[in-house]
Amino acid sequence: MENKKITTAQIATNFGLLLGGTNILYGIMLFILDMHYQNDTATSLIGYGFLIGIIIWGIMRFKKINNGYLKLSEALKTGVGTALISGIVIAVYFVIMSQYIDPEFINKSIEYQKQKMLQENPEISLESV
Repeated sequence: MENKKITTAQIATNFGLLLGGTNILYGIMLFILDMHYQNDTATSLIGYGFLIGIIIWGIMRFKKINNGYLKLSEALKTGVGTALISGIVIAVYFVIMSQYIDPEFINKSIEYQKQKMLQENPEISLESV
């Protein structure tokens, strides 16, 4: 039997779909908690943690499959490919979310940011916000 070499594209696809799915589940959780439009620092940091963690996991998995051998170009291909696949999945989810699941998403985000700005700067007039 011949050994098939695992390519960076295969790893990037698998981990990109994993990252996209994880972010979708996280987005659904935020939607259920009605926090999906608030864009807080804590929720963003958790999302970045998923992003960095799963990309590094994919690169480490590729290295392990190749018996500890990894070129810089392979690591970059794996990381960028993972992010690209994940980005496509998340973009499709965002379109579905903003068009069908919560059509008022954009308006809620704008209104929340206005209220937040008024709380931080009470001297601002409503017209300038």
